[in-house]
Amino acid sequence: MFHATASILELHKKKPKMPMGKDNEILVKVTKNKKLLGKTKNGKQAVGKASRKYPIIHIASWQDFNGTFTTAIHETIHIFNDFPPDKVEKLTSTLTAKLKLSITNLYNNMIECFYQRAAFFAHTKISYEPKGKDFYDPSQWIPIECSDYGRKYRKAKLTTNP
Repeated sequence: MFHATASILELHKKKPKMPMGKDNEILVKVTKNKKLLGKTKNGKQAVGKASRKYPIIHIASWQDFNGTFTTAIHETIHIFNDFPPDKVEKLTSTLTAKLKLSITNLYNNMIECFYQRAAFFAHTKISYEPKGKDFYDPSQWIPIECSDYGRKYRKAKLTTNP
């Protein structure tokens, strides 16, 4: 969730607006402690909290998946954007709503076949070692099918499964 959100924000030239932690990481903690999260601007129990002083996001453990997903997007946007204090929640929540579908699509693609991709990486250490001299694997050149020719942005897919 957080990686997909950060990827979309970084694609649009947004960078975290805070001093980064070790190895430029933002720590995400799931918490049951409602006092830690505090209250929202309208006095309700908060479900997430982003701290720019420390590279950390706290997120409530009692939410369902959709609530957690929305909170993850919202709090990550807080880390990446520096909106005016009197408009921060309106701008953040509106941007959350508008980006949610794109982030969901990217998230689904990242999660789909996660373990299969992990195996591909693991196999580079085991079974993909080339026999003989180093060479380029010709399967990298399997063509992709592009739709929407003539437009600025295109969708692509493999024409055959390698």
